[in-house]
Amino acid sequence: MSIKCLMLETSDRRRFFTSLSCRKSLAEYCRAFNAKTYVVRAEIGRADLMTVQALVRALCDGIVRTKPADFKMIKGRKAD
Repeated sequence: MSIKCLMLETSDRRRFFTSLSCRKSLAEYCRAFNAKTYVVRAEIGRADLMTVQALVRALCDGIVRTKPADFKMIKGRKAD
């Protein structure tokens, strides 16, 4: 299933998928840690989208990675 969502890419190239509504919550993190957000259409299920709380835990743990997913870039931009 393909859904439109937000992809966060960290400076060490880890990618996390979350809902579009989380963009404002992630803006400060992106500025501070040189991360980027992209609006993508990803081949994942809604259950695979991370909540903000799960995303925070994953970002703090440098080992956590999401399973690879096929995605198509819709809109890419560095968070402002």
